[in-house]
Amino acid sequence: MKTVLTVLPLLLIAILPLVAEETLTPEEVVRRLLQADPTIRQTTLQTARAQDEYDLALRQTRPVLELEVRPYTRDQRTSPPFGAPVPDEIVTESLGIGLQLRQRVPTSAMLSAGIDLTTERVTAGDGEEWRQVPEVSLSLMQPLMSGGQFIGTRVFQSTLRLQEIGFELAQLRNRQTRNDRIREALELFIRVRDLRNSRDLLEETITVLERQIASAELDRQEGLITNTAVLALQVALNTQRDNLFNTELQLTRQEQVLARSVGLSSLAHVVLAAQLPEDLVFLDQSPRTVSELHTAVQNNPRVNTSGLVVEQAERRGVINSATDRPTVALFARARPTYEEGGQGTRVSTGDAFQDLFTDASRLESTLGVTVTIPLLTGRQRDLRQRIDQNQVEEALIQRDDTEQVLVNQLRTLLTSRDFLQQRLELLATDLELQIQRADNEQTLVDAGVSTELRLAEVRLDLLSRVNEEQRVIGELFLNTLEILSLFGEDLAPLLSN
Repeated sequence: MKTVLTVLPLLLIAILPLVAEETLTPEEVVRRLLQADPTIRQTTLQTARAQDEYDLALRQTRPVLELEVRPYTRDQRTSPPFGAPVPDEIVTESLGIGLQLRQRVPTSAMLSAGIDLTTERVTAGDGEEWRQVPEVSLSLMQPLMSGGQFIGTRVFQSTLRLQEIGFELAQLRNRQTRNDRIREALELFIRVRDLRNSRDLLEETITVLERQIASAELDRQEGLITNTAVLALQVALNTQRDNLFNTELQLTRQEQVLARSVGLSSLAHVVLAAQLPEDLVFLDQSPRTVSELHTAVQNNPRVNTSGLVVEQAERRGVINSATDRPTVALFARARPTYEEGGQGTRVSTGDAFQDLFTDASRLESTLGVTVTIPLLTGRQRDLRQRIDQNQVEEALIQRDDTEQVLVNQLRTLLTSRDFLQQRLELLATDLELQIQRADNEQTLVDAGVSTELRLAEVRLDLLSRVNEEQRVIGELFLNTLEILSLFGEDLAPLLSN
């Protein structure tokens, strides 16, 4: 038993460093986020669905072949034969099969061509006759004066383009959602890292204050300082302890949110990487003039979405213009007819179709043109046009407003960036001085001139400046991500490698 109790602490000591070595980098945050975030997965599925809907719309422009089967038909009627005083009862029993080919043409017309074969058994009185009756048909239905053209392709093209716009909008929403979620997750990452740094700084500050209070108590007992100075240090200590409590509370909450975002149960044994990608902290060039700012945001998903919404409203107006418009329909149908007994008792299918193109029978044909003109619909068309025009104007206003909002955001981000870079330069100079100061203080301690407490105070100031530099670098990093997002860059490839 004693051996187990001796070995167990050693195993825990060996395992704990391994658990604490897990490091979470910005790249790992993005990789985990793309896999775990439900919003990103949802927009990805929506994009796939929009692509399928667009592919379906393209397939609907291809020919459609339909097979029609008529297993049994019975027709019974009384028809007086020519010259017969008494009507005879005629019973026609048939079965048939047909093929119908339909094709939508670029003028928005529907073209149909069909071929049909019917086998009939005709019984009249005591006589019986079998017939093979083929039939061919052709029809065309063409809308007129739609899309601003008498006969044109604008409605057909607008229908397909409308489906394509839906797919492109889904792609843009997916990219914008990914960028937004990535920036939110990395902002959480930076906030947790800064809170951890603040916690460590506060813990070190509390340690230094406790040592200062212990030293002050000795000085007070020797009469070197008054009780007021000791009380001031105790008040400062309580204030820092209160700050530490609030910081730990905020840190716990933010760690829980970050852990959920990246699909982890906890960040208790996870170290956040202090080094950020330098190429995403500092930008080489930035737009400055008004024209450059407007040009810079042209590839932004929100601007592109607004532009597609304008086109979407225009295309819908073209499609709606086909409503309540005249249509012309052309149709033709031909089938052979036979005199009584002209076919014999049975005729093969091949011979029956040959009769359509030979003189073996007479052809029964039907040709026609139908023009349909809607009446009393002028007011509806005017209202529909006004609605469509208002939608286009609203989309144009929204597009211009979106672009201007993004330009203003970009201008603000660039201004903040200038201040952050200046702040970082000042911190770099200050940090060099603090390092020199700490080195000098260490030399004085080694020489016995200064105390360890004084060295701890100087190192505390150095740690404070290091934390401040990391905070500013984190703000610059987030600033860069927002600027790149406004530029229309896809942040996932930049950060997932």
